[in-house]
Amino acid sequence: MDALPEHLRRWLDNADNWKGERIDEIDLPDGRYVIKRREAYALGRVALWAKRARAWLMSRVCGWLFGVRPAPAALLHNDIQAEGRRLQYLFAHGQRVPEVLLSTPDILVMRNVGDVLTDVLRDADMPARLHWLDRAVQDTARFHREGFWHGGAQLRNLTLGQDGQIWRIDFEESAGDVLPLAAIQAYDFFQMLQSVMMSPRYPADDMLRLGQHVLYTYLQAHPEPAVRAALVRIGRIFRRISWLLRLLARIPGRDVQAFVRSGAVMKLLLNDGTDDSHPRLPA
Repeated sequence: MDALPEHLRRWLDNADNWKGERIDEIDLPDGRYVIKRREAYALGRVALWAKRARAWLMSRVCGWLFGVRPAPAALLHNDIQAEGRRLQYLFAHGQRVPEVLLSTPDILVMRNVGDVLTDVLRDADMPARLHWLDRAVQDTARFHREGFWHGGAQLRNLTLGQDGQIWRIDFEESAGDVLPLAAIQAYDFFQMLQSVMMSPRYPADDMLRLGQHVLYTYLQAHPEPAVRAALVRIGRIFRRISWLLRLLARIPGRDVQAFVRSGAVMKLLLNDGTDDSHPRLPA
């Protein structure tokens, strides 16, 4: 604690500050910080069983999507200490992630790395929204090309730093520790695509064309055959459940419609996939 910036150290010296919301953003004279606290399970054993059930379900989903079914126990290592270790590793390798200032079983203290991209998109005009989406896709491809994975690549887990670069936050997901790199990178892409298809910041009529652009932009920037094969596998799954997608298309709701649109985009991979005609972003 002695090595921490003075105002931050004083803030942490107050025991009351170790309690409160799970995630806090604080502004102090010596900087902006994010405080992440250990998740408190109010219902004790019930919540623990719910967490185990989620890990079991995630294991099955991985087997369905990627043909690899990790042990559910391996998916439970997603506490804030594990996130702190991942952040320290990525930061040491020059990636744009928060610098960890303090990591304990109860609290994770990081430097603030800018405004969440979903907030940036909300306040921007349409040309700027398209620009930042393109930057986000390109940066995810770069991150993958350099051999890394996120595990939570939705737009809400990207930020726009003061340096004008895309940064990454929220590294609690542990699936990448037990899945092949190509599989978890494909999962990253699908998370990003799904979040784009769910965004209210783009015209609904342009969503499929926008999704096509996101897909082709990513594949051109990260043309790794193993990742493409993993994405094609997802596309085949969506083709097998085309009947379900047609039913879901009649149901209102952003989550449902995003799933349907994402499926339509992923099925594009089942065409010949070598088309170099790059669709333009909707104007």
